[in-house]
Amino acid sequence: MGLETVRNDVRKVLQPYLDKLIAKIGRENIVSIILYGSATGEDYIPGRSDINLLIVVKDIDFGHLRAIIPIVLKGIKRRIPPPLIVHPSYIERSVDVFPIEFLEIRDTRVVIYGEDLLANVEPTHEQLRLECEEKIKGQLLTIRSAYIEHGNSPKTLRNLLIRSFAAIIPVLRQLLRLKGVQPPMSRDALINNVVEQFNLIDAATFKRLLQLRQGVSFTSTELISLFESYHRELEKLADIADSI
Repeated sequence: MGLETVRNDVRKVLQPYLDKLIAKIGRENIVSIILYGSATGEDYIPGRSDINLLIVVKDIDFGHLRAIIPIVLKGIKRRIPPPLIVHPSYIERSVDVFPIEFLEIRDTRVVIYGEDLLANVEPTHEQLRLECEEKIKGQLLTIRSAYIEHGNSPKTLRNLLIRSFAAIIPVLRQLLRLKGVQPPMSRDALINNVVEQFNLIDAATFKRLLQLRQGVSFTSTELISLFESYHRELEKLADIADSI
């Protein structure tokens, strides 16, 4: 496997996991194994960031899926979420439905086994714009509902902000792409680019969200204030995605 270019701390976790997984799925059945996400870049935080995998197979057999359950459950404890397991045709026929997801995988990918099936993935402008709009407006509804239900709990509010911001980061990258700007993978550089290109966006709000994700403590009052400013920024982003 081509793990030579993968950072050492990720490789040590991934190597034994993949050895066991391949043995159960069958090497002859595997078309491609792709590592993607923060584990391939400078934003990776050992022990906190996920190690994401896309596995493309010729045949999805439920016997194979059952066989890898114990491996996957142990992997989750090591920050390896269940891998995405798909047919090659799934990629070809789903880029129009999940343009953000496929671009995120394409732009961060490290092919560690088999074929590079994502090199030519390129959704249309409108396909990408529609999913950006859907993601942002979906997050607005999600955080409003959760705030009404759990707004008095600082722990819940903190987790809500972290989860929502994680979901919005890929959207920010693709909003830049829609404007004709090549998005950086570093989150700090990304925020700076978004603020520069869309001057209505408040840099301080997103910087505080980055700090929150990195483990910085906030008081209950600060969390409520951050939530309110984040909500305002999402509304601005929804308008941008609607008209870009």
